[in-house]
Amino acid sequence: MRWVLTYPFFKDRIMFSFTYYNDYTHNLISQIPTPPSSGYQAQYENVGDISNKGEEISLRGTPISTKWGLKWDLFGTYTHNVSDVVSLNNGVQQVSLGGFSGMNIVAAVGHPYGTFYSSDITYWNGHAVVNESTGLPVPTSKPVYEGTYQPKFIASWGTDLSYKGLKLHVLFTTKQGGEYYSETKALLDFNGNAPETVVNGRNPYVWNNSVYQVGTTGNYVKNTTPFQPYNYWVNVLGQNEMPAQFLVNASYVKLQEISLSYKIPTRYYKNTCFGGLEAGMFGNNLILWTAKSNKYDDPSEGTTGATSNAQGFNFNGRPSMKNFGAFIKVTF
Repeated sequence: MRWVLTYPFFKDRIMFSFTYYNDYTHNLISQIPTPPSSGYQAQYENVGDISNKGEEISLRGTPISTKWGLKWDLFGTYTHNVSDVVSLNNGVQQVSLGGFSGMNIVAAVGHPYGTFYSSDITYWNGHAVVNESTGLPVPTSKPVYEGTYQPKFIASWGTDLSYKGLKLHVLFTTKQGGEYYSETKALLDFNGNAPETVVNGRNPYVWNNSVYQVGTTGNYVKNTTPFQPYNYWVNVLGQNEMPAQFLVNASYVKLQEISLSYKIPTRYYKNTCFGGLEAGMFGNNLILWTAKSNKYDDPSEGTTGATSNAQGFNFNGRPSMKNFGAFIKVTF
């Protein structure tokens, strides 16, 4: 089900478009990993029923448009989607879509499609549970549902400023919310190169807001036992006992593109075979702002690609690069 509203204002100086959708997919076909002993990497199956609903908004305005050729356009988009796994076939509660290093991406009933599922630190009433003798955090006894690679929203905004044949184009993009698994963080933590590994000068300290369980009872008391950072980064996280600690906030804002171009007036080639001549230069992926907690990767980079079911993994991916170039457009 989808409703679309598009409306111009002020003689097309402002264009507004709003879309609301509520899509229900029955027997979604998805790629599912198979055991290596089968001789195949994956197979396609009807997973179950998935619900997606949300809004898409686009807005474009022209605050300046003069008869002598000066024009200024502003534009933006906003997309918000809520995903929910309604039911799965054969009565199961979750299906694995892929994973790396103990971290799985799953379709789980009652959760967004593409939810992270792995062991993490055990918590009791908001307190981290640690080992009484070592002070090290205790892993959960079984995997737990974490966040999802699905963002809360995606947006873009930009501007086109033109004067006669000269045009400046600027575009920003953003994704806010969601998480991704960073193998870069895992390696930096293990090697002691990440900022978090030098807390307290790498000397022992008490895990913040931690408690420990008294024997086998259900009673917990405040922890005062310091832990050895080396043992945590190398022996606990290094053995993938808590892969969820390598999940990173995937929010970002990016200066996606800047271009400057010039359309040569037709009077200079009106008696030739050319219909149009344009030249310019551009830069892509120029500046990236990430969440304060993300000091590791470009969240828009992924190992499995943007169309894979197992999105949300940066498994030793190549760092994103700036891209500069020039172009000439010729029409006949």
